Amino acid sequence: MKSITLLISLFTILISFISNGQTLNCDLTYLTTIQNFDVFEHDSSGAILFRAKFAIDADGSPRAYGPNNSGLDWTANAGYPGNWWGIVTDPSGNPIIQSTGEPYPGMYVSTTSLVRAGYSNYSTYRYVDSENIPFIALPSSLQSLANISKGDLAYTKNITNGNSSYAYLADTGPGGKLGEGSMDLATKLGINNNPRTGGTHLPIVDYVVFPQSGFGQGTHLTAGEIDSIGQLVLNAAGGIGLIDCLDDQFPSLDCSAAVPLTCGLTYVGPSSNAPSAIDLYGCNSWTETGPERVHTIIAPASGTITANISNFSGDLDVYILGSCDPFDCLGTVSSSSATFGNAIAGQTYYIVVDADDGSGSGYELEVICPVSTSTTNISSVNNIILYPNPTKGIINFESDNNKIDMVVVYNAIGKLLKQFIPNNNIINLETYPSGMYYLKFISKNNNESVHKIIKQK
Repeated sequence: MKSITLLISLFTILISFISNGQTLNCDLTYLTTIQNFDVFEHDSSGAILFRAKFAIDADGSPRAYGPNNSGLDWTANAGYPGNWWGIVTDPSGNPIIQSTGEPYPGMYVSTTSLVRAGYSNYSTYRYVDSENIPFIALPSSLQSLANISKGDLAYTKNITNGNSSYAYLADTGPGGKLGEGSMDLATKLGINNNPRTGGTHLPIVDYVVFPQSGFGQGTHLTAGEIDSIGQLVLNAAGGIGLIDCLDDQFPSLDCSAAVPLTCGLTYVGPSSNAPSAIDLYGCNSWTETGPERVHTIIAPASGTITANISNFSGDLDVYILGSCDPFDCLGTVSSSSATFGNAIAGQTYYIVVDADDGSGSGYELEVICPVSTSTTNISSVNNIILYPNPTKGIINFESDNNKIDMVVVYNAIGKLLKQFIPNNNIINLETYPSGMYYLKFISKNNNESVHKIIKQK
């Protein structure tokens, strides 16, 4: 450990020099694009920065792979007979099986590109354990382009939850793909670390890699050493703010002119030629090209919010966001409709209409909101008179003191069936089966009253 101690001392001196009166600049130079993720070099420090997905790399774990898919990961991810690339094989090309004395007898010996000197190729201890060490994997093309070596330090951050972790480069990922890390690193970033079902396809992880900052091939670092040396390297490159330099490369959603919506009232949106700022949302995997149109809605009660768009040309999509952040996307999206079932009363939600073909088409947008299903106030508050009751389907109502802005129809168990702005003080239940219904009337000043109606055949 003498070499590590010496390096730490040198970095300490360098940090003192760099941090003395200097401020961080975010001048980045574009290097390349891999799997649609842009890669940049920080001009003053030489650090490599990119924002990408996070695929789970189980390599190096002594139980990563085993016969008949018995490992943590699919055996196919380590290769196949005649072409094994992720496990150790004997001279005949057959997988080496761990024996007594190894961590998981009967499992294959999984490899990583970074190895530990002094151990046999057949030993699991020669490789970096994905389950216990935070590491990243990079394609060989980027390693060559950016002068990155095995063992170089890195810093990673999940932009959706703020979790961050130091790591080092311990494996080579598939060519043409970017954004991969160990199971341990995924856990630290708050990402599902299951090699078969975990990770994320969304570009929510920022990576900063420091070329020529490690100890090269043959040297393993503990998790504690990765943290301490990684912090020194990051500080020497400009500090924790360095990772925020990536934000300038990704425009944020503009909610400054968001249009307030009224539940149940159709909003007619104009066409737009505004530039696109958002490519991806956290609810799906397809790419948008804009323009984005932002609206807000306040949930009047807890329950389900549904946003529907219609009467548009091109290919528009609608999203429900919990904040002005495309990755704070809620519920499910099915192109022209979005639904979120856990809306909270009084909370503001952002409804975004975006296009995945550059369409600036106009549209109509209606948001169906949850309304309290309480039926304890069955009365004629606001002087509302309903007739006939029972009814064959057509109901007339009169309100002496208040203009009715909305009528909400519930079935006998309180399920919302319809909400609408009444026309000519008539409610039509002709298409509904016979039974008991509740009608909630909401006046202009937000007074409410609930009335029971019997529908006859």
